[in-house]
Amino acid sequence: MSDNSSHAEIFCIGLNHESAPVSIRERMSISESELSEKCSLITNEEEFLESVIVSTCNRIEIYCVADKKYERDLERCFEFVFKSNDFSNLDYYKYKGKEVLEHLCRVGCGLDSMVLGETEIFGQLKKAYSIAQSSGNTSKILN
Repeated sequence: MSDNSSHAEIFCIGLNHESAPVSIRERMSISESELSEKCSLITNEEEFLESVIVSTCNRIEIYCVADKKYERDLERCFEFVFKSNDFSNLDYYKYKGKEVLEHLCRVGCGLDSMVLGETEIFGQLKKAYSIAQSSGNTSKILN
C-alpha cells in the first residue's frame, strides 16, 4: 500500500436485503476464510489504499480508502473481488466520508438489519475488521 492519504477519502459500497434479492447475495457471499485474500485483491490495485469486506447472509459491503478521483470507480472493487464484471449493473448503495461513519453506526447497532436491533452484526463487523487489519489491508484511515 502506498501512502497517498492526503487526497484519500473513505468509501462504502454494498448491497443488502433491501437492495438485492437473496439469490444475488448468495452468489456474492464470501466466507470468513476468504476475506483476507479478497481484501488484498482490492488493495493490490493502485487506486485503493485500504479495504475491509463485510459479508453476511443479508449484506456484502466493501469499506475502502481511495483517492477522491476514483469515487466513480467503486464498483470495480467487486470486479477485483469476484474476478468478473457479472455484478457491475446492480443497485449498489454508496457512501463517502461522514456518510460512511453514519452508515457503519446504523449497521453496527442493528438499525439497518432485516431484524431491527439484531446484535450478531456487531461481532461480524469486528471480525471483518480484525481480519483485514491482521492481513495488512488497513492503515491509518480505517484504523
